[in-house]
Amino acid sequence: MKKNILFITRNGLLEPLGQSQILSYLKLLSTDFSINIISFEKQIDLLDNNKLNKIKKICFDNQISWHIINYSDKFRFLGVFIGFIQLFLKSFKICKSKNIDLIHARSYFPAFVALFLKYTIKTPFIFDMRALWPEELVQSNRLVKGSFQWKIIKLLETKCLVQQCGNSVA
Repeated sequence: MKKNILFITRNGLLEPLGQSQILSYLKLLSTDFSINIISFEKQIDLLDNNKLNKIKKICFDNQISWHIINYSDKFRFLGVFIGFIQLFLKSFKICKSKNIDLIHARSYFPAFVALFLKYTIKTPFIFDMRALWPEELVQSNRLVKGSFQWKIIKLLETKCLVQQCGNSVA
């Protein structure tokens, strides 16, 4: 019986990066694992029926279950918070209904959600780090090193990295 995997990402499958770096990777894994994907999709991409139908067909042909959350960049902090809650609730529901064995969290935002799921329902996860996000935020002057927000992000980053030591996929 195939292991059930939940892949969560803030990248959209309708975007070129989502197709090249996420979907192509998961298509290969879908032969050995039951794959569920949650992605954030931009409204403009969802309105492109050709693109949408193409990705739906790829998922269907590879028995990948695709779950969409509408991406919003409005109300910066509030939008991120709402997106976090939406991702947590959808992930929680899928973990429970599909008996998910492992979560693959692509980047920080999904990893923070996966960390909360590990604490609440004991589902292990892989933190697929894309970069050193807190340092990038400081370098781009979007965050001040040592600020309250920076400390929270660093704390969560550390917890995500430390928990990796106990995970096994087999």
